[in-house]
Order: sequence, then C-alpha cells, then structure tokens
Amino acid sequence: MLKPFSEFTEEVEAVCAQLFAEYGIRYFDYARYYQSGKCIALFSNSNYPDYFANHEVFKSMPPLILSPGAHLWMEYIPRAFLNVVSETFNYDHGITICCNYPDYREVFNFAAKPENPHILSLYLNNLGILHKFKQDFLKKLAHVIHKLEKEPQIILTNQSKLLKPEPCSGILANLTKRQLDCLTLLSKGLTAKEIARKLNISFRTVEKHIDAMRERLGCKNRTEIVTLLSKEESFFFL
Repeated sequence: MLKPFSEFTEEVEAVCAQLFAEYGIRYFDYARYYQSGKCIALFSNSNYPDYFANHEVFKSMPPLILSPGAHLWMEYIPRAFLNVVSETFNYDHGITICCNYPDYREVFNFAAKPENPHILSLYLNNLGILHKFKQDFLKKLAHVIHKLEKEPQIILTNQSKLLKPEPCSGILANLTKRQLDCLTLLSKGLTAKEIARKLNISFRTVEKHIDAMRERLGCKNRTEIVTLLSKEESFFFL
C-alpha cells in the first residue's frame, strides 16, 4: 500500500538519526495533503503507518478536526489503539504537528519509547527543537518530496479525509479562493506586503482582498477578522 513511499525510508532514517539519538525519539513520519486530494508521505518505519491505516480502530474513527499546532496522540487517538501500538511497535508518547498553507497541509508525527515519558517535557518546554527539525527535514529531503509530487498517489484514504482541505462552510462560504489564500496567511501573522510576495500579487491587490473580506465578515479591522476566524471550525481545513 505504501510501497511508492517506503523506498525512501532509509533516507528518512538518516535525517532522523541525530534527533533520535539526542532526544530518545523512536519514530517520525511526514505527510503532505493537497487540495486535489493527493497525498505524499515519508516515514522512518513503513510498517507502522501501513498497520495504522489498515487497523479497524483507525477505519472506524470519525473525521476529526486537527487545527494548526501541536496535538498529543493521547488527545485524539483511542487509548486502546495506542496500547496496541506500544506493544507491537514499542512507540508511545506521540505528538502530531499540523501546518496549513494555501495549497496544502503538512503533518509531522513524532513518538518515543513507552519507557520514555520524559519526552513530554521536550514537547512542553522545547517544542522549538522539533520545529527546527521540521525545517531541516524539508530542506534535506526536498528532492524526494519534489519527486513524489510528480506521482499521482493518494494514500491513507481515511486520514486524507481527516486532514485534507474541504469545501468551506459558514462565514467563509462567500469568500473567493484568493481571498481565502490571503486569509490563511493573514492568520499566520503575515503583513499585506509579505502576503503579496508569498502569493506573487501586488500589495494593492492584497489590500483590496482584505478590505472586501472585512466588509463581508462585518469586521472593523484585521484583528477582528482573525479573532472571528479562530472561532470558525471550517477555517482549520484551509
């Protein structure tokens, strides 16, 4: 099932080696979900995601909304399944980090051994270490990701359902795609000039999009827009 991606497992392991040795992390995987429904994935052990995707617990899980940020596995994965993972693969104390971008969503998973609960302190006090690793990983394996992007692969159907962008609803339904692109970047703290560079459009065009959204959403300023969207469930799928 995961064969097109498992051929890169050794390269992933090589990138992970230092992180694993220094902090006691035992497992890592990465997935990118595109709005088209396509998904690519890389992992340090291909047996685990294959097992996870085919397990009845996973198949029966209802769609979940994982907002951008960090989520402990124990917060959204049934404990019964985590116990099986602990016994079968010796993985536990996992964390999922989600990142949203205009055209895709990235998900990073890390886990340690069951006998290493101290890894939770790393998550709590030094999450920057994992964020730095994310950047290094994407840089070192950019050539692999670029290669996989050219292949029309869709894997982990249920997980794609959980994490890929879905049609907007509620207050976002009347916004254009370009307005939603601007909105996503605005929510990340980018300025209008930075958004213009990111989307390769003019600063004036970004300002027009923001003004149009402000009027449609009934907000006085950009801060109110971001505050309003933080309460909008469907925004987490963008």
